[in-house]
Amino acid sequence: MRLLRKPAALLLALILLLPLAGVPCRAAESYIITVAEDTVLEDTADPGMAMYLDGIIYVPYTTLQKLKGAYASYNEKKSLVTVYRVGYMMYFELDTGLTYNQENRYVQVSAKLRSGVPYLPVQVICSWMGLYFSYTAASASGVGYPIMRLAKDTPRTSDEELYQQQAETLQSVARSRDLLSGIVTPETPGPVTPEPAARDISLIFAGAPEGELSFLLDTLEGAQTPAAFFLPAGQLTALAEPLRELYARGFSPGLLLEGEDLLAEARAGSETCARLLHTRVRLVTCRRAVTEEELAALSEAGFVPVLPDRDLYAEGVEQKKLLSALKKLLRTGGDGQTLLLQPDSATQELLPVVCSYLVAQNYTALPVREWR
Repeated sequence: MRLLRKPAALLLALILLLPLAGVPCRAAESYIITVAEDTVLEDTADPGMAMYLDGIIYVPYTTLQKLKGAYASYNEKKSLVTVYRVGYMMYFELDTGLTYNQENRYVQVSAKLRSGVPYLPVQVICSWMGLYFSYTAASASGVGYPIMRLAKDTPRTSDEELYQQQAETLQSVARSRDLLSGIVTPETPGPVTPEPAARDISLIFAGAPEGELSFLLDTLEGAQTPAAFFLPAGQLTALAEPLRELYARGFSPGLLLEGEDLLAEARAGSETCARLLHTRVRLVTCRRAVTEEELAALSEAGFVPVLPDRDLYAEGVEQKKLLSALKKLLRTGGDGQTLLLQPDSATQELLPVVCSYLVAQNYTALPVREWR
């Protein structure tokens, strides 16, 4: 649900202050699991989690610091919390209980102090500042607690998809809160599950990017995961900007060969890269079957063929099953495998999960270099 941006939403804000229908009464359900952007917040302490206070959902002010482009600060001396995003400001005076925005529009709701931490009415903030807000009731969440999602803008990954992807984390947070609330007791420790064997892996992206490449590069940089991008050799001039960006940001550029004469295509693509990047590109890949003779000819000419161990896209794996197929491939894959991904919108949604899964499966992502 995308909430209204304009302060004219004062009426809406007032409506939000009315007791919520069906406010949970169990102690466990007074807490709410929060997802900031695409990340499940795992702090289950009190204060720490979002909760119902006086029939309204409140969050620690630090939760808002986890949203892209949003900022929240607490001046303890002035007893003032300030929330900011471009074009919007909200102020919460803890000593007077006043709440207002940059246009001095007031709303009859106050910040609350719990164990020295200011808690803020998150739905009001979202409605006034144009932030994304969604809510899934405990009865529908599958983990026994309501789930609230906050973001700067409407997320690319739907709530349902994200919660499926993050099911294990959500269950873990719910159990941690149950233990703190005394709802369950720790189970007798079972046998220790052995850690997956340490393995190396190389990530390659093959194809023309859908839209800007920055999101994929940002995700990889944030996860400290190196990768190579193989752009279609025949489209390099049209893809000059993403080619320059990935090269400037330290990712390895490569040539995706799609024609019949691979060697001629590789040479022409390398010449184009020399013109665009002032460096010759030697990494090449191909998504069709390649003969030993073709590989030998490329190697003899100084090119470095990099072929994936599996191409799930070419195998016809459905988009909705791609994540589970990738996880299975990573669980069962051996050391030194090369994983191919496409630089498309579906991968933008999956990549953060894939990067996290690499860590969980004890992989080390290695740079793809021309001299390997």
